[in-house]
Amino acid sequence: MKSNSFGLPTKPNLLPKGHIGPVYTAKFNNAGEYCMTGSEDRNVCLYNPSKGTLLKTYKALHNYAVHSIAINHDNSKFVTGGGDKLVFLTDVLEGKAIRKYQGHAAAVNCVAYNAENNVIVSVKLMQISGSYDTTVRFWDNRTGGYAPIDIIRGIRDSVSHLIVNRFEIIVSSIDGFLRTYDIRKGEVN
Repeated sequence: MKSNSFGLPTKPNLLPKGHIGPVYTAKFNNAGEYCMTGSEDRNVCLYNPSKGTLLKTYKALHNYAVHSIAINHDNSKFVTGGGDKLVFLTDVLEGKAIRKYQGHAAAVNCVAYNAENNVIVSVKLMQISGSYDTTVRFWDNRTGGYAPIDIIRGIRDSVSHLIVNRFEIIVSSIDGFLRTYDIRKGEVN
């Protein structure tokens, strides 16, 4: 493989085709050994990128495109958000959805885990309908409940991404602002 003056590759290694249609999201697992992709075709694919192999396809978890994937810290489960307004928690080995979370009124564009793997965070974004609905919802996957345990409201425009660390959530928005929320205090910084 050729590289540039920084030692970075200049020619891509291609993975086998696993999707039929555009790929919207790709995430490495925590060790960086595997990656998962989500697509317009509603499927999630698991790859070993160093060997260039497709390991598994999780078929049609969502009724619409898969917009976002987050993999838990021990790599045993993953969560997806999709255009069908749903969030699915899925077992990696069995390939079966463990839980379906619903409550969003628009497509789910971002999902993430907190550091302890017990809270799933998702963001509801605009659909191509001309309206905006901008909430961040939290589900506790320890309780077995399907309703969100908390909702952040008041973001003025569509949320495009979120990052979760130990005590903070950083939310980026189409309105040009980054907002940080302190989970312990329940307030915007």
